[in-house]
Amino acid sequence: MEALRLSLMVLFHPADSFRRIKSDRSRFDSKPIFVILFLLIVVRVAYIYLCHFPLALIQPRDTNIFLEIVKLILPVVSWAVSCYAVTTIMDGGSLMRETMTASVYCMMPYIYFTIPLAVISHVLGLSELMLYRALTAGIWIWVVLLFLISIKVMNEYTVLQTIGVSLITLVTLILIWAAFLLLATLTGQLIDFVRSLIIELRFFLR
Repeated sequence: MEALRLSLMVLFHPADSFRRIKSDRSRFDSKPIFVILFLLIVVRVAYIYLCHFPLALIQPRDTNIFLEIVKLILPVVSWAVSCYAVTTIMDGGSLMRETMTASVYCMMPYIYFTIPLAVISHVLGLSELMLYRALTAGIWIWVVLLFLISIKVMNEYTVLQTIGVSLITLVTLILIWAAFLLLATLTGQLIDFVRSLIIELRFFLR
């Protein structure tokens, strides 16, 4: 019940909700993190199949569900990790678990309004495409603002500090993704090299 109250509170009183996350430090519960991440997956999959096809950016038959889930969950989790790393260096006042909790709660506008938006899409046509895109963009702008507010409130930063930390976090996030992509590419090349080497050895030993 407390998690539900907080999920509604973050929509209308975000600063108070993020302060509450920090104030309950001694009674931290990790379950809401996993519940919200699960709800994000459910909402994303439901949206793909519910959105009216003339307005949908992707069609269900062309969708890789696993990739869509990764594209939604990975940025949230990696943002929380990057943000904690940056705020730790820059005199932040939040713990990793609090940063992760705040990050997933920042996704509440997406959870609450994406499926209703998909339902509304069935009464809209191509002539209302710009309106539909504006509503979709509005949800994401709301989410981004919540991320900024969470950084400011939970670390007691000024507006300029919040903007600076957010930019550094974004750069850190990109570097982390680039490092993992490079590692994955090198690992794939190493596997291909070992496989080709084994094939050559088998051919030579025959």
